[in-house]
Amino acid sequence: MTLTCNSVFFRKIVFLIFIAQSLLPLPTFSKDKSLSSLFEKPFLSSIPALFVAPSKEYAPTVDHFTLHPERPSFLIPFKLNKFQYTYQLQENLEAPVLVIIPGMGGVSTNQSTLFLSEIAFKAGYSVITMTSSTHWSFALAISSSGRTGHLPDDSKDMYLALKTIKSKLESQFQIRPSKWGLMGTSYGGLDGSFLMMQDLQQKLFQFDFIVLMNTPLNRTLAISKIDSFYSTGQHWSPGQKKYMELKFLHRASLVRKHNLPLKTVEDLEMAFLMEETEISWLLSDSFREVVLNSAFIGNRLENRETISPEDAFHGNILNYLREDLYKKNHHAQSIDDLKNLERQSNFTYALSKNNFEILNTKKIILFHSTNDYLSFPEGNYALNELSPKIEKYIYPFGGHLGILNNEFVIKDLYSVLIKQRN
Repeated sequence: MTLTCNSVFFRKIVFLIFIAQSLLPLPTFSKDKSLSSLFEKPFLSSIPALFVAPSKEYAPTVDHFTLHPERPSFLIPFKLNKFQYTYQLQENLEAPVLVIIPGMGGVSTNQSTLFLSEIAFKAGYSVITMTSSTHWSFALAISSSGRTGHLPDDSKDMYLALKTIKSKLESQFQIRPSKWGLMGTSYGGLDGSFLMMQDLQQKLFQFDFIVLMNTPLNRTLAISKIDSFYSTGQHWSPGQKKYMELKFLHRASLVRKHNLPLKTVEDLEMAFLMEETEISWLLSDSFREVVLNSAFIGNRLENRETISPEDAFHGNILNYLREDLYKKNHHAQSIDDLKNLERQSNFTYALSKNNFEILNTKKIILFHSTNDYLSFPEGNYALNELSPKIEKYIYPFGGHLGILNNEFVIKDLYSVLIKQRN
């Protein structure tokens, strides 16, 4: 049976790619009174993250490979069995290397990821950007099981992928990095934290530090929130949902053409005249599509007759992980088994499992927003419970990753990178 990318896949992913790549970057906001006024609108204040982009002159090399050449490409002719990464190397072969991992569904060439890559490169790092463990290409080209979602397992596969990249760069360019560091945005912070945990055992990279940006403090909570946001649209008709998508695209198009310049927060509110519930549904729908596409790969590798990604599972994401991953692959039988496995993919688990070694030999720097819709307000307790040895930069604005468009946050980030480089 020949398979092609379904319309839902294109509708959601192209929707975000269009926003992230086609539009001109938003003007950088100042950290002033008007910005703080968006605290009560976490979804609206997250939108600027979709507009950040590197300079036109910054063009890292894009490469790809597969660890499983025996697997066919299930989405031929559009999607191949390849895992993508980029690199930009300093002339100094001993320059430190920073590995950057994007958030849920992100690829190495996401504009926001390359934006951070350029900042790191200017700070003196050679930079590698990777593709998220949640992206379907990771399930197909990298994952040993093809059924992704359990971070202790996914990190073993991602570690092997990074070892492959390291070997290729050392062979081709003879790099001899003075140190290695990690940076992760959103879910990429979880990927990075578990990579560091893997490295404590294998010790190939000896990661010196990790920078976490809006990493979910509790993954199970974040997934439950996404499921909840998505459920708000269960009574909306397909026409209503399509209208919201088109409305967002239309507004973004106006911004692109400079008919709606965004110089203040008030401009942002006027540019996207949408309810928070509408934006939250759009964002949660895009998250859900990411999981559907990875689940589709897992189904096909298990020879399950899944016709298209949109049919990969039904119900919410949390139930999918429990039924198709934890019960089948990890033999969970009780609710306690399920909760224990879910806990093992939390940020705090990566820290607590090797608490002494990580906190005393590694540097952990956390950037977060207290109106991040994936972690707060519930995350206040978790944030306060984190070790004082973790360096924290906490802002009362930005929603989920909206801080990437704030000049003061970027200055803080640049200073952190300079400090960790030396």
